[in-house]
Amino acid sequence: GIGIKGEVNHIDVDLIKIIKLFGKEKAALIMQSHLEAIDDIEMIIKTEKIECEFERCSHYIYANDAGEERDLKKIIEVFNALGLRAEYKKDGALGFSQFGYIEVFNQAKFNAMKYLTALAKLAKKYGAVIAEDTEVLNTEDRGDYVVAEIKDFGKLRVNKVFSACH
Repeated sequence: GIGIKGEVNHIDVDLIKIIKLFGKEKAALIMQSHLEAIDDIEMIIKTEKIECEFERCSHYIYANDAGEERDLKKIIEVFNALGLRAEYKKDGALGFSQFGYIEVFNQAKFNAMKYLTALAKLAKKYGAVIAEDTEVLNTEDRGDYVVAEIKDFGKLRVNKVFSACH
């Protein structure tokens, strides 16, 4: 997933866990999709001229002790096996004491609230209806359209339904 740390966003996944769940081939596809998501977000930001402090940068995973350092060495092996651009380092470049780190290249950071607020405005501009705090009771696909039943509202005939929750 895209990990949100305050207002800085990047791809943040536990590759070892993903490989255990899905295997190396599917893990590689998952990571590729994450990298493509960053490219897509960047393209949308540039095309729509969204001001959200988007910036390409590296992501760093660091070890606080010798045990975590062993884990880092396993993680970098996985990155390398999957052909991802990352490098294990053991120097003072991070500016604080640590037991080594991995630099993951070609990541990005941006202000998620500014990005999502702009996306919502664009979606409305292109005809989308955004209904917050709305309970969808049922959806029925009728081929050319979908009937969405909304609590305390009734039924809507729509082209597409996107539902998200937290």
